[in-house]
Amino acid sequence: MRRVPSKLIKVVPDTNLIISGFLWHGDPRQILNLAETNEIELYGSEETYNEFCDVIRREKFKKILASNIYTPEKLTLDYRGIINMVSLRGELADLRVVDGDKDDDLFFRTALLARAQIIISKDTKVLGVKKHAGIIVVDPATFLNDIFSKLKKGKLF
Repeated sequence: MRRVPSKLIKVVPDTNLIISGFLWHGDPRQILNLAETNEIELYGSEETYNEFCDVIRREKFKKILASNIYTPEKLTLDYRGIINMVSLRGELADLRVVDGDKDDDLFFRTALLARAQIIISKDTKVLGVKKHAGIIVVDPATFLNDIFSKLKKGKLF
């Protein structure tokens, strides 16, 4: 696990954000760049890691991985290199936040245990929560254009 100064904003990215950031340009890539340059901290758990590993091996990603000379194994190593891991160990297992998709609750469990301030997601069900237990939920563009820009100016948190 990589260590960075604890003053940084703690963020839990969803699986789609991580995959988009690794494979394409745009806001998700900028967010991963912020983590790589220690401007934010990204957090995940064994559960989010396992979901990432399952999704990145799906048929729909084979062509894009091959065209970029990536393998699922390389991306799983990259995930481990950019994500600070917390252990859920069954904690908060009964937490239900996202209507209609209890699998997405793992991002809220991870955020609570990491003491993260933000979940960044592209999933409409997750985004529908907006705020839970002091954790705000935003899309990548909102994070970059509103939250991170204010944070850099010292006007947030």
